[in-house]
Order: sequence, then structure tokens, then C-alpha cells
Amino acid sequence: DEPIKTQKALTSRHQLKNGIPVVVRQIEGSDIVAGNLSFTTGLRDLKVGKKALNEWMWPAMAMGSKEFPKAKVYELTEKYALELGCGGGIEMSSCALGTLNDHWQYALPLFADLVMQPAFAEEDVKLTKDRVVAKLKNTPSDPGQYINEIINSIYYPVGHPYRLNHDEALKEIDKLTRQDLVDYHKSVLNSDLVQIVVVTSMASDKVLADLEKAFAGITKAAFERITAE
Repeated sequence: DEPIKTQKALTSRHQLKNGIPVVVRQIEGSDIVAGNLSFTTGLRDLKVGKKALNEWMWPAMAMGSKEFPKAKVYELTEKYALELGCGGGIEMSSCALGTLNDHWQYALPLFADLVMQPAFAEEDVKLTKDRVVAKLKNTPSDPGQYINEIINSIYYPVGHPYRLNHDEALKEIDKLTRQDLVDYHKSVLNSDLVQIVVVTSMASDKVLADLEKAFAGITKAAFERITAE
């Protein structure tokens, strides 16, 4: 009971003005800050024919943004030794940032811009697509991954929200375009879907003020959920 009590005492819950919940976990004496902005959506909420966007859109987000083109992202990532990236899951998707407290003021604006206004530059979109296609084509060569896919096919028949076999994804992604990425990003950038967790030794008030400034532009919108038949 005592360790649980201590953990709770170091964890605080907050909310941005646009309704986005924020959890701050204090790690006293640490120079490292880790942030995660998650979305309560993923593969399950994409329609058949667009499910491959879950493999493609999220990593493409982190390639560059309106204010930070790819070259600048690489420069700042190297300069500040940032951990930076986005990925799509089944029920949840997320973008994560890892840096030092001293670099937070430089890293957060970059992170926020990648989340809120990714550029989806043509060359970055193509590069990310090529990587996804190569990974999908390699599925049959990975016994563990391939067996898992076969087993999942039994539990998740065609049309199930959780289903996306590699051959199906390859057919889908061949028909998808950059505009599909833009449209998908627009649909998930929704304050009703977003939550933020930050683990740091910085004061909660500072963290919240910085997050408010960075993510105040995310607004609430209607969102369609896909249900299993």
C-alpha cells in the first residue's frame, strides 16, 4: 500500500482548455523528460480499403511539418539527441518525444508541429510508403509474424475491424494517395481522441503551460467508430 500511495502522490491529473486530459508523473532529480500524445483510435476505426493508412500515415507524420521540413527535423533530432516518432496501433495510436529538460523548450515546438501540421511532402510520403511496402512483403519470411497473421485470420474474418493481413494491406496501399493521408490526419486530430502523458522532474505548472501553448489548436469534432459485425 505504501508504494502505491507514493506513486499516486507523484502523479497528477489535469486538463487543457480544449478538454485534452493530461497526466504528469514526477520523477524527482531526473534530467530526462518523456512525453506521449496518444489517440484513442487506430486500425479498428478505418474502413476496409483504407486500413493500410494505419501503417503509412503515422510514421509519415514524423518526417516533416509546415514549420520544420525534413532536413530541419533531422538537424534538431541530432542536435538535441531526440527520441521522436509516431505509430499506429489497433485501438490506440501515438506520437512520442524523449529529450532532456534543458532541451524541452526546443523539442516541444517541433513535436507539436509534427503532430498538428505534418507536411506530408511528396518525397517523404513515397519514402514512407516504400518502407511500409517492403515490411509487408517481408511478412511471409518472418515465421513468428506470419503464423500470428494466420491465427488472427481465424479470429478476425474479412470485414472485422481488427483484420489487416499483409496481402490485403499491399492491395490497399497501392490505391491510396497522399490526399488520403491528409484526410486521415485531419479526422484524428480531434481533442475528443487525444490524451497526453508527461514523465519529468519539471514543475507541473510549467509543463501544463507549455502544453497549453503547443496544443491549444486541437479542437473537438464528430468521429465515426467502426463496429464489428
